[in-house]
Amino acid sequence: MNDFGILLFGHTRPLFIADVLESLKRQSALEHVHVWLDGDQGNPDVLRKTQLVADVVSNFSVAEVNRHRGALGFRKLVLQALCDAVEKFRYIMVLEDDCFPTRDAVATFKNELRVIEDDESIFSVYGHHFLVPAEGEVITRFQGWGWGTTSKKLRPFLDKLIDCYSLTEKRYLEFVNRGTTMTPEEQAK
Repeated sequence: MNDFGILLFGHTRPLFIADVLESLKRQSALEHVHVWLDGDQGNPDVLRKTQLVADVVSNFSVAEVNRHRGALGFRKLVLQALCDAVEKFRYIMVLEDDCFPTRDAVATFKNELRVIEDDESIFSVYGHHFLVPAEGEVITRFQGWGWGTTSKKLRPFLDKLIDCYSLTEKRYLEFVNRGTTMTPEEQAK
């Protein structure tokens, strides 16, 4: 198992993914980058855009490119990547093509993932570049501007994540209305 992997997701925004990859290159992190690209499902307009993204990615020496031709959709692509990542990496960093990593993002994520690795009360870390103070050392709000966790923490939840993604609307509403997934405070909100 490798120590650290970065999952980077893209689809039709070549300029966005180019900026993210350039930042990761400047951090000497491309060897850790595993790119996941959704496909076009035969749509010529989408094919043109996805090809542009693939061309951009080919200009960077990333560890791996997982390119799909079918249109899986972002959520299914993420689930596939996470399933792959828990088998390959001890620490996992997740970026979308619009999650620009600041100049020290990779080093910061690596460090913070080591800090929380054995802390059962913290599942993940996340990053943002909004230059606003945090609410404290540990916060419960999730800002999806790049996040990371350990394979040890993620692995027990993958089957449930896949099941949740697969729920019909009726089953989803039954699941939520049972109240077993939320605290009384969450239900009150």
